[in-house]
Amino acid sequence: MGTPAIQVNNLSVALGNPAVQVLREISLSIHQGEILALVGKSGTGKSTLINAIGGLIPYTHGEIQRAQGAHGELRTATVFQSPRLFPWLTALDNVALSLSYRSHPAYTKKKSARRAIAREVLASLDIEEYALRKPHELSGGQQQRVGIARAVTSRPDVLLLDEPFSALDVATRSSLQEWLVEHRADLAPTVVLVTHDLSEALYVADRIALLTDDSGDLPVWSSDVRHRDHIPQSAVREEIERCFFDVASTLTA
Repeated sequence: MGTPAIQVNNLSVALGNPAVQVLREISLSIHQGEILALVGKSGTGKSTLINAIGGLIPYTHGEIQRAQGAHGELRTATVFQSPRLFPWLTALDNVALSLSYRSHPAYTKKKSARRAIAREVLASLDIEEYALRKPHELSGGQQQRVGIARAVTSRPDVLLLDEPFSALDVATRSSLQEWLVEHRADLAPTVVLVTHDLSEALYVADRIALLTDDSGDLPVWSSDVRHRDHIPQSAVREEIERCFFDVASTLTA
């Protein structure tokens, strides 16, 4: 599929003091233009891997090769499990903030122009009516939508999603999954999604990588699901559960 957007080679990460090995010599190719889901049981280092890819934590061994981005160096943006909004800013200004940085591709001095762009993204997430509310005036699901909108507005080359839907109710989670599938072309050229939900991974992603306690190349499958109704009959799901039952059995259906 050509040059990967990100190539992880023999990556090891140790965290804490004293240091605890979280990732041990793992390798993974992330293709340009794909949604890649990372699944695996708790404690295998999914969040650690995505944070290393985003440059948020150091790694102790190996390398992460990044392709050239649309505007020079590859740009990443991360959405975490909690939205991490600035409490003194409205939803609108939280989203518009990145547009005030000169390094942003769509940088503009005009506050009205920044807010207009932010409103468009909030509208796509069905929360434009809450644009002038501050985080404490929003529900958890609304806050997370604002966090997603902020990341998307930064126009990254790679969007990193670290279990952004895990704390949401079923209806909100389903709605955001649909939004991700529908708007994938507008979000970023490449998306990496960490999830404990194998059904979510099969429905949203093009490929699924399974992170285990083992070292080496991560096993990867191409999703065979294009509609929610197809998930129970997924041959890929059966293969993951059959080949890695001790890991897959910890994933939620």
